[in-house]
Amino acid sequence: PAEAVEEPAPASPGTRSECRRILLVHDDPAAHRVVSALFGPAGHSVETIRSGEQGLQEVGKGGFDLIIADARMMAGPAELFVQAFTAAWPALAQRLIVADRPLNPRDLHARAAQIFASTPPSSPASTAAR
Repeated sequence: PAEAVEEPAPASPGTRSECRRILLVHDDPAAHRVVSALFGPAGHSVETIRSGEQGLQEVGKGGFDLIIADARMMAGPAELFVQAFTAAWPALAQRLIVADRPLNPRDLHARAAQIFASTPPSSPASTAAR
């Protein structure tokens, strides 16, 4: 008789078992195309915000499983989005990927897989898609 598997393997960004909600805070349209091409085929929802201030407002509404932010994105005249984000939501810092330019799809995919494996879906759309 076959033995039962103790634990299912964690879902990667390429599986449809867990559709995640992703926020991209980046002002480059090419970054949106890269992130959408990387995560869209797996059924993940990618929302793009092109300013740090708007990004903070969207994060404040909740429900994002992953936040990808340009390392240079500002959230005000003297504060980086990443600094404002981690100050406002330290518990969500584990869901943040700080991306350099140009975006590296392989690194994004690997880091997202780690985050998805270690954090449960947070949005209603994520759990409804199961």
